[in-house]
Amino acid sequence: MRTRLLLIALAALPAACSRPQPPVTPPAPPVVVVTTPTVREVVEYLDFTGRARASDVTDLKARVTGYLTAIHFRDGDRVTAGQPLFDLDPGLYATELARAEAAVKQAGVAVKQAEATVVQAKAKLSRVTKDYLRVKTLTTASQSERDQTEGDYEEAKAGVQVAEAAEQVAVAGVQVTERQLAQAKKNMEYTRIVAPKAGRIGRHMLDIGGLVKADDTLLATLVVADPIWVFFDVDDRSDLRLRQLMADGKLDLSPGGKSRVGVGLPDRDEFTLSGPVRFIDTQINAGTGTTTLRADVDNPKGLLTPGLFVRVRLPIGDPKPGVLVPEEAIGTDQGLKFVYTLNAKDEAVYRPVKPGLAYGHLRVVEPVPGKPDSGVSESDRVIVEGLQRVRKGQKVTVKGPPAGGSAGGSPVVSKDGPPPKPAPPTSPDGHATGGR
Repeated sequence: MRTRLLLIALAALPAACSRPQPPVTPPAPPVVVVTTPTVREVVEYLDFTGRARASDVTDLKARVTGYLTAIHFRDGDRVTAGQPLFDLDPGLYATELARAEAAVKQAGVAVKQAEATVVQAKAKLSRVTKDYLRVKTLTTASQSERDQTEGDYEEAKAGVQVAEAAEQVAVAGVQVTERQLAQAKKNMEYTRIVAPKAGRIGRHMLDIGGLVKADDTLLATLVVADPIWVFFDVDDRSDLRLRQLMADGKLDLSPGGKSRVGVGLPDRDEFTLSGPVRFIDTQINAGTGTTTLRADVDNPKGLLTPGLFVRVRLPIGDPKPGVLVPEEAIGTDQGLKFVYTLNAKDEAVYRPVKPGLAYGHLRVVEPVPGKPDSGVSESDRVIVEGLQRVRKGQKVTVKGPPAGGSAGGSPVVSKDGPPPKPAPPTSPDGHATGGR
């Protein structure tokens, strides 16, 4: 039985082998989304990490000693110049002021008395002088009379000198008491502490009733953050490059120069603030190999807080045309960067590129030196989606208009419509990219 079944199977084998095979269906071309490059003027830049610092920090202390009686602000308030902040007990200083005012009046009376004494002494000298001259010329006068009138004359002269000296002492006493009065008035004014400038005040460090020691007790700290200083460190290579550019007249970082840096907040990609460089350190820090620079940034809305880390972008060189493609259009092949473009037949063309500066979600791409088939032009269609499924020379399906679509920086196809307008220059990693 088994033999019979085997013979039947072998007889049916040739018939099975002679049946036609089903046709092989090639895989469908990958679907891709393309765009045309954006062409615009770009400026080379260097990116650094900076820290914001207040342009002015004032520790508020009293100039006199006393007990704190009033606080005229809320912690964290913005204050204006001259605004009252603290009051001290003025009792002792009011007493000193009254005493000083009385001393000034007393000294004024003493001056008047001294002036009257001088007038009396001069009048006496005038009378004695007449008698002295009369007796001196009188031939019948005795020697005792002559001696007496001469003695009276010398005594009267000495009296005038003493009176004038007393007057000078009285006048000097007025000057002393007036200065004491001025100091007493200042001490009275010092019992009220006012804001020396406009800014933002921190929390109060002493409660009402506490003892304030002159020039010792810290009451609060006043911070000026508009403009705000942004310090950033430049590595030695970048420092040499910047100094060479300044020497060549291509960069002006001198005080009052035209070059400005952009400042980006940690939660934003854009560089929304800017300011000129106002300080370059005189030497390189041997420990870090960096030079410190400072930019003065207007901060009217208070977006920058002292101590905040920020991104700093320093433009260098002149604007020049650049070709930019989205970051997602750039692929990596064993460390080399490339993009895929489409020819008229919708076939993928491999284009090596040299990535440059980043501007928002776009990046500058340049031809690779020594490779004539590298780089892209503004009319090329660049694949931005489906890059991983594409191979060199492979025909693809374009999700949107074919060759001959829109150009000049506008997207040919996008899943969600036109891409957003390129943001101002940003750096993905926050480090210097100017030499890339």
